[in-house]
Amino acid sequence: MGIGTNIQGDIQVVTVDSRLVAVGDVRDLVGAVEQGIGQGLRKFVLDMTGADWINSAGISALINSYRQAQDAGGDLVLAHISSKVEQILVITKLAKVFRSYPTVAEAIAAI
Repeated sequence: MGIGTNIQGDIQVVTVDSRLVAVGDVRDLVGAVEQGIGQGLRKFVLDMTGADWINSAGISALINSYRQAQDAGGDLVLAHISSKVEQILVITKLAKVFRSYPTVAEAIAAI
């Protein structure tokens, strides 16, 4: 599985260790945020270290996860995005929606 989670204080860090192109990984990402919300968490950092590429399914998963966090009164930010993923976010205008940080520590401090 390409998705892992850990909780740091009141923040869930979701680690993406694969390209967000496979249906299973996309489903696991959305499910991890949904599960965190079910546990009462409202702040999420997506550590994108292992996601050097995303396709439309991955973009959809990011949007759905962000919307879930927002609908629950929380927030979701990105950390460690690759230059390719950043380009995709810029092209799709999603760079204006998602705040991103160079490291997980910086993302946690900002959220």
